[in-house]
Amino acid sequence: SYYSELIDSIINFQENHNLNDWGVFTVINEFSEKLNSTNSFHKSSILTVFILNQLGYDAKISFNQDRLFCMVHVDQQIYDVPFIALEDKIYYFLEYSNADKPFKSIKTYNSNFSNNPKSFNLFLLRPLVLNSSQIVKTVANDMGQNVIINLNKNVISFYKNYPQVDLIVYANASVSKEFQESIVSYFQPILKNKTQVESVSYILNFCQFQFDYANDRDQFGYEKPFFCEENFFYPKNDCEDRSIFFSFIVREILHQDIVLLHYPGHIATAVQIDDFVNGDYFLLNDKKYYICDPTYIGASIGMTMPQFQNVTPEIITLTK
Repeated sequence: SYYSELIDSIINFQENHNLNDWGVFTVINEFSEKLNSTNSFHKSSILTVFILNQLGYDAKISFNQDRLFCMVHVDQQIYDVPFIALEDKIYYFLEYSNADKPFKSIKTYNSNFSNNPKSFNLFLLRPLVLNSSQIVKTVANDMGQNVIINLNKNVISFYKNYPQVDLIVYANASVSKEFQESIVSYFQPILKNKTQVESVSYILNFCQFQFDYANDRDQFGYEKPFFCEENFFYPKNDCEDRSIFFSFIVREILHQDIVLLHYPGHIATAVQIDDFVNGDYFLLNDKKYYICDPTYIGASIGMTMPQFQNVTPEIITLTK
């Protein structure tokens, strides 16, 4: 069939909406399923792989028991999704759900559609441009003033079924225009005349006291790290969610370097501060990074949770 118009349409759609590779997969997969309403397990998977191949992605058809699957080579590690290793590459079954039968054996092939097929990259490096469906959230600051946060419901919906990946993907993700403008309009005037230490302290205090805490298992029944905006959509958050939001404000408003600290079962941050602070820090590239823990309620800059005082965390560097 004459399919080049379809391929061009998907490419234009991707560019117009700033979709990353996961967004492209979602569009193609939904299109394939709707086009093949009967016997969709087979026909839709074949069509999805065909379109992905035409777009240059490293996708293959696989067979498990009585149905076909699309599997895709992905750069990042994805959690709670089946995968296989094939010629030193990891292929994930992105359309698999827990309702599917467990995999007993997989039949597939080594051939590639092109000589140099590209893998999926799940970083969100450009802000999504989706139709605006505004959600207004209001939180009270420490002075009892209302802070208005604007969210786009369609962006939140996009995040809802995002595959679970490493924290660096969430922490480096671009935010929606509505959300970015809300954060800047609130924090920028307040921090304008504050010192570096005063500014970091204010943001840290905001993150510690403006959210209710719940771990993902209690709130969702599964692990779900938040993208920045999701902190204001769901009723509660946990340590990695607050750390990701805190790191976003520090970079967006203060333009300071910050890293995530991965302790066993806990996430905190460390901020590069030039001024002297009496507290815990470590040296990175000959600069002092002071511990800032958005979940350690009441803790000031340089305070480490007691159980992690003698623990060396994994340092996760972030883009500016």
